[in-house]
Amino acid sequence: MIVCICKSVRERDIRNLVDSSDGALRMRDLRDRLGVSSECGKCARRAHCLLKASVGAQTANAHAVSGKRAATGQSAPVVWSEPTVAL
Repeated sequence: MIVCICKSVRERDIRNLVDSSDGALRMRDLRDRLGVSSECGKCARRAHCLLKASVGAQTANAHAVSGKRAATGQSAPVVWSEPTVAL
């Protein structure tokens, strides 16, 4: 799904950036690297929700791997849910 029409940024682009980053990302990073919210700004809320969800999923997965589940050999389920934004 397209998040930013002005710069043709898709949800997948934001998720890929989060997955490939070494540290925590901010909206400023999305704007600098992908151009999100640099023109009209209508995509800012949706991009922010995706950023939070992607970083949250990445953090939850990292904690699960380093926690008790890793000790028992079980893998942690990763649940991805689309944040809802009223347009």
